[in-house]
Amino acid sequence: MYPVFTSKQHPEQKPNEVYIGNFTVVDFEKNLWATKRKGDIAYNTKEKIIKKTGNSEKDLFPVFMEISEFQERIKLLRSL
Repeated sequence: MYPVFTSKQHPEQKPNEVYIGNFTVVDFEKNLWATKRKGDIAYNTKEKIIKKTGNSEKDLFPVFMEISEFQERIKLLRSL
């Protein structure tokens, strides 16, 4: 996973979602988040588009999850 801005909105982010970061397909498939969703265009920390390489295993895309699931995970982590 390659986190960029978790608190900043991404152009593809829906109102009920949190932007988690940019992932490869391998990283995306490893995560068991129930509400995770892939976006199309990944941005770097300077808000520039990250170009696709043509290698689907290495290309990055944005990942989002629903706010409710994100809040539950934060609550669980704080209780540990």
